[in-house]
Amino acid sequence: MMAALSGAAVAGFGYARAQAGADLASDTRLTGKLLAGRIRGCVTTRLELVRSMSREWSAGGLRTDEEVPHEENRAALGKDLRTNPVASPVLAKAREDKAPRLSPALQLYQGGSGFVGYFPLVAEDGAVLGYFNAVFRGQPLVDACLLDLGQDEYAVGLRD
Repeated sequence: MMAALSGAAVAGFGYARAQAGADLASDTRLTGKLLAGRIRGCVTTRLELVRSMSREWSAGGLRTDEEVPHEENRAALGKDLRTNPVASPVLAKAREDKAPRLSPALQLYQGGSGFVGYFPLVAEDGAVLGYFNAVFRGQPLVDACLLDLGQDEYAVGLRD
C-alpha cells in the first residue's frame, strides 16, 4: 500500500512539475508576442515620422550630404553604401521602386548593430535626387520602446 501511495505521489509531483514547465513556456511565448507587438508599433511610429520628414524634404527640393547628429555619425561620413554587401541591394531596390526600403540587421558604420532605412527623394519628373537615410541602433531602439514597462523586472537583449 505504501509503495502505491509513494508511486502516486511521485507521479503527481512529476505531472505538476511538467504542467508548471508547460505553463511557463506558454507564458514566455505570450510575453514574447506582446513585447514583439509593442516593439513593432514603436518602430512603425518612428518609420512613419521618418517617412513624413523625407516627404517634406523631397517636396521642398532639399538635399543634404551630411548626417545628423554629427558626432554620432562621423564614422559613416564619406562611406560608399554601394560597397556594403547588406545595404547595397536595399539601396538599389529603393532606387528601382522609388519607395522606402529597410535593410535586414547589419553592422552599422557608426558602430553597433541595427538596421537602416532608405527613403528616396523623388523629383516631380520621377528622378531620384538622393535619399533620406535613417539609422536605427538595435538595442537602444528596443530599450526606448520598452522604457515605461519597468525594466527592473526583466531584461531584453538582441541576438542576430
